[in-house]
Amino acid sequence: MTGFNMPPGCNVSNIPGCGDEGPCAVCCQAVIACVCKECPECGAQGDPNCYRKHGMKLDKLQMIGRQKTYIHVLQEKLGDAIQHLDFLIHDTEITGWDIDYVEDLFE
Repeated sequence: MTGFNMPPGCNVSNIPGCGDEGPCAVCCQAVIACVCKECPECGAQGDPNCYRKHGMKLDKLQMIGRQKTYIHVLQEKLGDAIQHLDFLIHDTEITGWDIDYVEDLFE
């Protein structure tokens, strides 16, 4: 959808569900595709506090979404680390670094 057929001053981000909202904080899906159930205590959906304070439990779809997101984040970090290693090997002339420049791998 483009903004040409919308009222002046509006754009696609003004349409509910089409904004720049991040993923659901619980199931890690797009907000419009959230698979979280409504909290029986307060009626909220996708609120981590409901799982901490109101006794809600994650279901299988939520766990799968969270694990996929975790793996995606790790893959991005690995890609960044590989790119940085390539830079160190081939492109840098720096010869001295502080010990805290790189994450401690043994913590």
